[in-house]
Amino acid sequence: MNNKRNTEAIVNIAKKKSDEVRNKVEKTIQRLILEGVIVNFNVVKNEAGVSKSWLYSNEDIRRRIEEIRDKQNVSPKRSKGASRERSEASKDNIITALKERIKELDSENKKLRKESEILYGKIYNKL
Repeated sequence: MNNKRNTEAIVNIAKKKSDEVRNKVEKTIQRLILEGVIVNFNVVKNEAGVSKSWLYSNEDIRRRIEEIRDKQNVSPKRSKGASRERSEASKDNIITALKERIKELDSENKKLRKESEILYGKIYNKL
């Protein structure tokens, strides 16, 4: 009887550990999605600290990663670092374009103010 109790305890501990790892992987996947990081098996493996074989052997986790990966419609070779670099480059390009647009609008604004002054002057002279 005593051996059975010890076995049950070991099984319960293993089950608890498995559940903790599963929760950790789920939270990692959610965090990656929120951060806008590309989700694939390698990224999840590295971020969650589990083996790739563990990810593949758990069908529901495997399907979830595959579905997310397919929805992102991105090649699996792109990594978190490349995504951030592209994101920073995109931000820099947008900032540059916006600064140029501001200069154009300032120039147009000055031109319109001068035209407005000229027209006000002509109206004043007619009075």
